[in-house]
Amino acid sequence: MSIHSRFLIPAVAALAGVLLLTTQMTSNTQHSQPHIPLPESHTAAQQDSNPTHSDHTPTTSTLAQRLGVLPEAYSNKPSSLFDTEVDGGFLIDEHGQFVANRSALQVFLYFFSASGEEPDAVIRSRILLHAINQGVSEQALIDIAATLDRYMAFRLAAKELITSGEWVFDDLQHRFELITQLREEVLGYELSQAFFSKQDQLQLNALERRNIEADISLTEEEKHSQLSQLAQQSPSAQTQAYQSNLKRTKVREQVAQLKTQGASKEEIFNIRSQAYGDAAATRLQILDDQRRDWQRRLTAFSEARTQLQQNSLIGSDQYQNEMNGLYQQFFKPEELPKVKAYERFVLNQ
Repeated sequence: MSIHSRFLIPAVAALAGVLLLTTQMTSNTQHSQPHIPLPESHTAAQQDSNPTHSDHTPTTSTLAQRLGVLPEAYSNKPSSLFDTEVDGGFLIDEHGQFVANRSALQVFLYFFSASGEEPDAVIRSRILLHAINQGVSEQALIDIAATLDRYMAFRLAAKELITSGEWVFDDLQHRFELITQLREEVLGYELSQAFFSKQDQLQLNALERRNIEADISLTEEEKHSQLSQLAQQSPSAQTQAYQSNLKRTKVREQVAQLKTQGASKEEIFNIRSQAYGDAAATRLQILDDQRRDWQRRLTAFSEARTQLQQNSLIGSDQYQNEMNGLYQQFFKPEELPKVKAYERFVLNQ
């Protein structure tokens, strides 16, 4: 039985799709970011919540370790996922490359529906173990892991946004603009479109319907006429989304150029403020600061790690103790899976 036949996943919808705009929409429907290809020609990696091959074969075990899969991922599913099948799937093209799309997001949403029952790090591990069990290539697994980490970063950023003073619950239009902007800043334009473009079209259409229905200057006949026209002009939502996204893309390119030229924070803030307003510009500046802090800590950690590795006078036990101390010194516990993935795939260790 599909998980969507049991409940609507309210917490995940709030963070990932972020607050659907009508009751008819259910959950069905830090520097340079890696390129995530969009769907072209591809085949689906078949889903199987109970794979026939062992989770503990040498190949599977090695891949799981490299991806940072925690031992808890091999345990039974949390109770809310009992007797359910994984929604969605991972699409793989003819070259064995992972193709990010809505179906992959559905996999993420399925597992994160249990976010109240187990830590996010365990959920991440369950998703990656599920991907391993599909038999996809190692490169596809690396891309899936990178995409998942970006999605998890978006979830955290969305949660912070929702609890901030910027988030006005009764202003649907403003909420939609904030969350789409946040998605593109954290996920990047391509991945944001791959995951959310269809949902955005529906939400834009719902907003337009709501505006027409709330317009007291229109007669009932005029409202009916405009609503009928809207129903026949569904591509208009896509056009509006494209124009809005184009504007944001140009601003991002302008900001990136200014950064390479050594522009001040004030200059970058002014560019963003003109395009998005002061509140959004402030939030983006905070995000920039967080990314710089992350890169600073990661660089310092890498340098300390290299020095430790070059010390031939310490034994393996002392080395591991020193490494644990470096992890605690530079990173929060929830950041460790991303750090260890960086070590495996960037530092090749």
